[in-house]
Amino acid sequence: MNEQRNETQSLDCAVAQDLLPLYNDGVVSSATGEAIRRHLEHCKACRREYEDLREILPVRAEDFGTTKERFIAMERRLERRRIFRVLWVLLAIAALAVGAWYLLTEPHIWPAEKTVEEIVQTYRYQDDRGTHFLILYRGGYERHGNSASGETTVSQEGGTCMIQEDWKTTLLGNSVFESSGAYTDVCPEESGLAGKEPVKKLLYQGKVAWTEEENGDDSIPDYVPLYFEFRKSDWTGSPEARGQMSIWVDDGYVEAKFKDGKLILWSLDGELLYEGYPGGEKEEK
Repeated sequence: MNEQRNETQSLDCAVAQDLLPLYNDGVVSSATGEAIRRHLEHCKACRREYEDLREILPVRAEDFGTTKERFIAMERRLERRRIFRVLWVLLAIAALAVGAWYLLTEPHIWPAEKTVEEIVQTYRYQDDRGTHFLILYRGGYERHGNSASGETTVSQEGGTCMIQEDWKTTLLGNSVFESSGAYTDVCPEESGLAGKEPVKKLLYQGKVAWTEEENGDDSIPDYVPLYFEFRKSDWTGSPEARGQMSIWVDDGYVEAKFKDGKLILWSLDGELLYEGYPGGEKEEK
């Protein structure tokens, strides 16, 4: 008995710390447990080690007195872990599904820089709504798949008006550089710039498209006012729209189709190429 007491009192710190996890779980013999308990009463270092151990160990001896209770508690913890693991998997699947749905249904999500290769001609036209600029250019943008769209921003600093188109395209599909002749029009007054000083210089995608000094006296082709007349009908939703106009910059001509069947063709510089009724007669409406 005395030998056991002496062995208890002379328990080494290294041995005691190795036995702490077993002591915490209550699986050591009663004699060993008593030895560790007495050692902890007199050893601050091992007592601090045991306190730290109790904070991280999931099972504590004093919480569950019997092996059965500790086993039940362990099963409950494992079940909670399984539930959390399933929830994380479901959340990951839901996130992937939402991402896939967004990629497949949202077409305009990727910037596509628009390039203006050449400003062919810019015409200034004034009507009761303000000053309009019709810009004929050659350029393009890089797209993916079959979908792309653009948003136009008009700003002004002093007498310089700047037009910037930011294009977006899909991430899906092969990359294709869409190059073609096109046109755009802008009215600074209708773009929230009413009250600004008159435009003396026009920039489109960073390129000079028109200046008062070089283009202020340019003659205006007959198709320009007609274009804005047709466009006004489109903007106002008027059922009295007279027809439809298309400007084919790459092919070098302008086409106006009227509701009564009349067709007028001009070159880009305004030369009349054709005016008449291709079918031979005016259509009655």
